Amino acid sequence: MKKRLGELALTAASMIACFLFIEFVVCRTVLVPDDLLENVTINQVVRYKPGTRATFRHPDGTSSTVVANAQGWNSLVASYEKDMREGVQRIAIVGDSYVHGAFVDRREHFAARLITFLAERGAKTEIYRFGMDGAPLSQYLHMLRREVLSYKPDIVVIPLIHNDFDESYRFLKTR
Repeated sequence: MKKRLGELALTAASMIACFLFIEFVVCRTVLVPDDLLENVTINQVVRYKPGTRATFRHPDGTSSTVVANAQGWNSLVASYEKDMREGVQRIAIVGDSYVHGAFVDRREHFAARLITFLAERGAKTEIYRFGMDGAPLSQYLHMLRREVLSYKPDIVVIPLIHNDFDESYRFLKTR
């Protein structure tokens, strides 16, 4: 019986050592996932870690790249400027995953299409996206107050869809 317990302890220790090796060596140095975006809080607003990128692979075989700009937002604009440019209208779009756009190509996102649409009609505009996956309506308001207004947008767009109202009428344990 003592021999069996020793073997069992050795087996358990070997399995634990193997799992730790896989987790801390293989998964963190060899097989590093490229579809994770780290969240950070800057100015009391949750966003993505500035300067990070991730590649999301979709079930249909396509992929899309997310690049968090200098302020931590997925955008084609590398850095949001606080100073307004003469003659350029600034549009801020605030929201959740639809604004963040993790599952569409950055150049196919509705903000990119909107800027192209407006440019073709002679409008000088810049669009700043403030989107965070899973953000509820209360987070939109918080982003607007703590972040968006500091960029002095001429127009603020807040697209709403069905799941934006979940926290308004039921308690969600995940938020």
